Amino acid sequence: MSESGAVPEAVQPPAPVETGHARVDAALAALAELEGVPVDAHAGVFEGVHEALRTTLSALDEPGPGGPRPTPQPAPQPNHRPYDPNRRS
Repeated sequence: MSESGAVPEAVQPPAPVETGHARVDAALAALAELEGVPVDAHAGVFEGVHEALRTTLSALDEPGPGGPRPTPQPAPQPNHRPYDPNRRS
């Protein structure tokens, strides 16, 4: 209760954020369903979401579709030579 004696309204969870990555969005959507799950089962839901996110992140390290992309290299600069500590000007 607040000082005025009014009962505060129930806090509503925020709407799920869409990341644009289907597997991440599916995992996060499970969190939106917690309201209908008994409290003693919340840990299982959190563990499932955690595992889904870990699996998704691990897949990004694997070669192949959805895996790591080559790191872009900067374009070579004209008349630029790599540093050579033995080179004399």
